[in-house]
Amino acid sequence: MPTERTPEPISALLDSLNDGILILAADATVLGANSAASTLLGPSPDDLLGRTLWSALPELRGSRLAAELDRARLEGGPSSFSLCYGEDGRQFSVRIHPHMDGMAVQLRDITHERAVAERIERSEAMLATAQKIAGLGAWRLGVVATAAIDLSWSQETYRIHGIALGSVAIEPEMAAKLVHPSDRRRVRVATAAAITRRQAIDLRYRIVRPDGDVRRVHVLGMPEIDGDGQMTALRGSIQDDTEGHQLRSALRRDQARLAACERDLQQIRTIAAHDLREPLRKLQVLSDLFAERVMQARFDRNEAVDIAARIASTSGRIQRLIDDLQQFVAASTQSGALASVTIETLIEAALERLRGGHAPTPPQIILEDHAGPFQGDRRLLETVLANLLENSVQCRHPDREPVVVVAAERFAPDGGEDDGWLRLSCRDNGCGFDSRFAERIFDPFEQLAATGSASGSGMGLALVRRIVERLGGSVSAEGEIGVGATIRIDIPLPPDVIGESRPERPDTAGTD
Repeated sequence: MPTERTPEPISALLDSLNDGILILAADATVLGANSAASTLLGPSPDDLLGRTLWSALPELRGSRLAAELDRARLEGGPSSFSLCYGEDGRQFSVRIHPHMDGMAVQLRDITHERAVAERIERSEAMLATAQKIAGLGAWRLGVVATAAIDLSWSQETYRIHGIALGSVAIEPEMAAKLVHPSDRRRVRVATAAAITRRQAIDLRYRIVRPDGDVRRVHVLGMPEIDGDGQMTALRGSIQDDTEGHQLRSALRRDQARLAACERDLQQIRTIAAHDLREPLRKLQVLSDLFAERVMQARFDRNEAVDIAARIASTSGRIQRLIDDLQQFVAASTQSGALASVTIETLIEAALERLRGGHAPTPPQIILEDHAGPFQGDRRLLETVLANLLENSVQCRHPDREPVVVVAAERFAPDGGEDDGWLRLSCRDNGCGFDSRFAERIFDPFEQLAATGSASGSGMGLALVRRIVERLGGSVSAEGEIGVGATIRIDIPLPPDVIGESRPERPDTAGTD
């Protein structure tokens, strides 16, 4: 086939291009080639012109280029692909553009670009691995003025949220919906403040994955400022802190239990040194007196009966002290199965205990239940209420019948929307006590009643505190002499969602 050289103006234009250009006839004869093509492929333009591509460059025969040229000749459509060529394994981007009399082939050396891309890909893979090991992801929230406009996540951030990379397009609105409902307002307010004030952000909150799993995360962010001093984004990190939070919570609980055990151990030492020693001393005196009368054979029947009764009374007191101590110690280990309960059913069970025991007539109960049904340890909660009611009866005012107002409500300790705690209060109209000594009222065998019978052993409220602390809660008291006393209990309720955990008390929330 006769060949014609490419006209000079077109040849000059082609030589100005950085990409290699080959003009081929239908049978792959080279009709034109620019200097860049010669540089990329090796032979000079003169060595290429008038020859088929396969005779000039036999190593290309059987390559993908040959197959794509055949396809373009037969089907007439353009194609783009990558080609590895030469002993040094250079990478080319190839585009074929069919025309009426043949084809134009565009070649671009992408060896360096491919190497850079591979290095970036390896770096990103290494970064993703490091982020996965550390549980640390990255994020960027684009901002215009004070509005969030777009959001981008790293691979680990997707994983933390339980979403497959690239499965959905992440937008600020969608990310907000993944925040736990009880934490959304706090996160929204903090994020808006960080954007408006151009300040750093440091947040701990919960997220809910698409499968319902609840995780705790720690988010840090810094404002991104452009050359004009305008804030363009918040950029930062997110770490899955679920296990860390659980470990810290367990450590705090263990520390609190250890402190409680040390306090109780000291109280038991005090009881052994004083409360038990006094009746034992009295028992010894009575026994010595009885023995003396027997040895002297000079006491009458009435005196013998009196001494025996006093010995029996003192022995009974010692036995009650031992029983109370056993119940007090056992309260730190006893627990029952969780069940759905209400304050009303717990009060009924507690009153039944009082009726079946040696306690006086139960008081009149006024119930203010705003908590509704909840999950709890029925047996321990019954014990708590029974001791609270018995305490109100034992500290009754001599001039009026005992009345106890029992109130229950759910609340959030951090002021949020999660009502995962129960507040239970018992307010009576008994003889009351001086609120300056409110802490002492929960010590074993402590009685602060100002008036009235106060006939109990003083162990009931100590048992209440021990059980409440075992449940992870706290107890407090306030009173007024001659008016009455109020005992208030706050305890966390078991979570309603698998994997969920309740917020900490106000003094620890958001600090761990």
